[in-house]
Amino acid sequence: MAMTIVEIPAGPSEIRHTHPGALAAYILEDELILEHEGRPTATYKSGSSVLVEAGKIHRGINNGSVTVKLLATLVFEKGKPANSPAP
Repeated sequence: MAMTIVEIPAGPSEIRHTHPGALAAYILEDELILEHEGRPTATYKSGSSVLVEAGKIHRGINNGSVTVKLLATLVFEKGKPANSPAP
């Protein structure tokens, strides 16, 4: 398991990617737009959380004017990469 603070600056987005295990994210500051395979695009505000299932293509987007901060907890098999770019 890995826990990390993720910061997405205003304007850019993450690349589309996957994780080998489940990812739980808790939004610490501002709001995150999440594109998630199999779900409609959704906005998560500070204080909310979201679960991304293993292998699902997703990306976080920050259309705001300040950095989005979130606490990400990833459960995955030791020795596997934490994430992989999606096509």
